[in-house]
Amino acid sequence: MTRKNSIFSALGVSRAKAADEELEKLMSRSERSEASSRDQLEDELAEIDKKYDDGETGSGNKLPETEKYDRMEYDAPSDEEIKTKAESELEKERLEGIEKIESENAASKADKELEAEEVAARAEKLKRETNAAYDEAADEFSNDALRRGLARSSVAVNGKSAIESARAAALTQAATESDKEAAAIEKEIAALEEGRRKALDAFDIAHAAKVTERIAELTEEREKKIAETLKYNNELLKQEQKDLNDRAELESDLKTDELRRKKLEQEVGESSDGAAAERAEAKYNAVRNYLLGMSKGDAAYAIRNDDLVRDSLSDKYYFKLYNEFCK
Repeated sequence: MTRKNSIFSALGVSRAKAADEELEKLMSRSERSEASSRDQLEDELAEIDKKYDDGETGSGNKLPETEKYDRMEYDAPSDEEIKTKAESELEKERLEGIEKIESENAASKADKELEAEEVAARAEKLKRETNAAYDEAADEFSNDALRRGLARSSVAVNGKSAIESARAAALTQAATESDKEAAAIEKEIAALEEGRRKALDAFDIAHAAKVTERIAELTEEREKKIAETLKYNNELLKQEQKDLNDRAELESDLKTDELRRKKLEQEVGESSDGAAAERAEAKYNAVRNYLLGMSKGDAAYAIRNDDLVRDSLSDKYYFKLYNEFCK
């Protein structure tokens, strides 16, 4: 081979290699584009299924919404809170009871103190009257002794002494009686104070018993409410579990019905369900648009060999595309 022929031969090999590389690039781009289109078709078919499965259109079977139940809430009070509540409920009664005892005792004590003041006033009046009477008697005796000329005699002295002795005796007797009355009143006042103290002590004991009784009632109410809440919420748990079981059973039945329906559609090529017919037509249009983006040969190959195409179509729509692209 001449040098010239050798050069042309080398150029031919180089050009052929470049052409092969370019063809390979074109095929790679085509395969990538085809793969991308197929991914888009797969996404579109999934969206169609989701649309009809969610019941957005049509009247196909759809699972009912899961019933939501509200739990019973109960914030059970503590023992200390119950005690505080019982005391608070009975506090007004306690204050009124104490006020009644105090007011009644104060009224009785005031009566006795007034009585003591009256005794003291009477004693003072009697003392004044007694002194006045004996003063008058002493004056009359002195005047009489003076008229008789006996003012300096032993008769006058003894007479005045007798009058003063009688005065002292009268005043002592009056004071004794007054003191006796006053002492009796003081004793009664002391008895009233003792009665007040005992009445308050008895009232405190009775009130404490009432508080204890109320605490027991509130505690019983709490335990009853806790039991009711627990029972109610347990019933809800049972109902929710029943609902889940019923829903699972219904879902299983719907899936079985759907498979039966699809099998029937494959056999007869039609659907009596409007939503199912719309779904089938939507998938047909999506697959057809996908195939229209290919060459007729690639489209025919996809129809014959791509499971995505075949499994997405009913027999009716599959053979319709087959007749369009494969003949």
